[in-house]
Amino acid sequence: MENIEKSIIAAKKFVFDDKFVDQKYSKVWFGTTENIKEYFELMEWEQVKKVLTVCSSGDHILNLVNKGVIKIDSFDINPLTFPYLNLRIAFILAFDYEDYFKYFNKLSIASRSETQEYEIFSLIKSYFPVPYNFFWEELYRENLSRNKHSCIECGLLGKFCMHHIPFCTSKLRNQWMYEKSEYEKTKQNLKKCIINFKYANVLDIPHIFSERYDKILLSNIADYLHTPSDRFDKFVRNELASMLNINGEILAAYIYHFIDNGEYRGIHFKNSCDSNYSVFENNYQILEVSNINDFGSCEYGSKDAVLVYKKKK
Repeated sequence: MENIEKSIIAAKKFVFDDKFVDQKYSKVWFGTTENIKEYFELMEWEQVKKVLTVCSSGDHILNLVNKGVIKIDSFDINPLTFPYLNLRIAFILAFDYEDYFKYFNKLSIASRSETQEYEIFSLIKSYFPVPYNFFWEELYRENLSRNKHSCIECGLLGKFCMHHIPFCTSKLRNQWMYEKSEYEKTKQNLKKCIINFKYANVLDIPHIFSERYDKILLSNIADYLHTPSDRFDKFVRNELASMLNINGEILAAYIYHFIDNGEYRGIHFKNSCDSNYSVFENNYQILEVSNINDFGSCEYGSKDAVLVYKKKK
């Protein structure tokens, strides 16, 4: 991690004072909004050992761990995503399936007091690697010293994260927490995999990471790139593809509402400079998956999709 002290200062400012001192430090997604479980089921994983992925909420990484991937390199433009992932991993290592959800909720939306939150944090402190034990110790001690909790206020994690997602919904989107046996498999796999992180913009990763990968996962980053479609296509097929092993795959974009209420919308990116999406038609595979809303229901007549590029021999 680039600078743990800067991250602590920035996190304290927006968590406790609602001030953002540096635009690169922002709230972290509580959990994924993608149907990772379903599109992972449509892909081959037997020979996949090394993956590069966006960090974000950490759910992509935890699902990769569940699949038995032993080397995971991650990146994000928000340096606070990796401390959050390490918190989630500490919870997994410390608690059984039922207690994970019970205690995580208490730190997020069901907190009774700062004292209770610190007591829960104390149960997982020994499961953190350096320096993330220091990061969360600083935040929870600050939380304790403020002592301004009210009955309508969320816990520290509720302030650190954005877009709270009920666990009943997250279980449907994630294989790693779908049921107890998958959770236990993930816990065991965590003990034998390596997870790295670098602060980076997606367009810079060919110059930052030097290894070759079996898969590269970009989530819905394409929604936030203010670049023409043909430029993004060339970036994927030329620069990112050079980082793949033979038969490797790039999950280039997650597309929400590929089909919306029975209406075909097709490939589209939220902030794209154009709508020339035909450039993706010949070289990419489209995997359609159910659209699971935040209430845990599959929206009738709606589908999401994943745009996949596969490197050929």
